[in-house]
Amino acid sequence: AGEIGGNHFGTDSTISMNTSLSRLVQKCSEYLEKNDVPSILKAYRENGTVREIVEKSAEIVGMEIANISNLLGIGTVFLGGDALQFGEKYIDIIRKTANRCSVSKIRILISDHRNIDVRGALSEAKLRAIDMLMERTPTETAN
Repeated sequence: AGEIGGNHFGTDSTISMNTSLSRLVQKCSEYLEKNDVPSILKAYRENGTVREIVEKSAEIVGMEIANISNLLGIGTVFLGGDALQFGEKYIDIIRKTANRCSVSKIRILISDHRNIDVRGALSEAKLRAIDMLMERTPTETAN
């Protein structure tokens, strides 16, 4: 979610350029009634080409989760974001791909929170601020 959340702050990455909901709307625009979320959700259910594009993006998400998990040894991942509106099959593709490409089993959970990417960034900023304050001596903090 944080990777895709980079879009909120103007930072594109390989995964956000391939799998964010706005990018999927762009990729599928010729098959949509309008370039918006309701149209791509409808087309996903009704159009095989759109379904194939969206499901390929789910595989990319799964592979990226596996890459990060293999690198950092992460065993649990929370997914969030508007793309989860594609439903259980989309999520299942992510899970299966991540576990097929991962060295160890990854638990993939769906977050109940909206805007998990922004919440994660804010939480990380708070933790870093606390760490910075804790590293200072009492005299430095008073000044």
